[in-house]
Amino acid sequence: AAAAMSDNAAKMESLIAVLAKAGIAKKDIQTSGINLSAQYDYSERPGAPAGPRFIGYEASNQLTVKLRDIKKVGGLLDTMVQAGATNINGPSFSIDDPSPLIVQARGAALKTAKTQADYYAQAAGYRSARLISIAENNSGGMPPMPMVMSAARFKDAAASTPVEPGQVASSVTLTVQYALDK
Repeated sequence: AAAAMSDNAAKMESLIAVLAKAGIAKKDIQTSGINLSAQYDYSERPGAPAGPRFIGYEASNQLTVKLRDIKKVGGLLDTMVQAGATNINGPSFSIDDPSPLIVQARGAALKTAKTQADYYAQAAGYRSARLISIAENNSGGMPPMPMVMSAARFKDAAASTPVEPGQVASSVTLTVQYALDK
């Protein structure tokens, strides 16, 4: 177990050094998991004792890496695999500061709610719609997640792994209650 952890530590130090050399700030590299587990051989062989055979320990370490330049993701993924990373999850995209977008979404949601309340009041023969309550449940997007892909075979070693961010959104959900006045 100690040898597996020591070997893993050396590999992780090397990987972290590669990330630092690639310009990833220390604050953007976080250990998100460490695992040490016994490994067994469950195959049955003629003449061997029945049951699993202990073969050693396996240590793994997961990092969460925050990359702030989308253009560097594909190249960094390739660099990580070349530096020894064997499992990559992600990437996961998020908005660094969704606050201004959330403020904008709140305003749009309230305006839409007021327009709908006024419509219902008029359509139902009421004089007006009076705001009673507002409740908010917001979702700012997903936090960065560890990056997983088994070591891949690349057709063209010079080309970096393509990564497309698509669209990332932040949202806010408002529950708005109106009373209709006669």
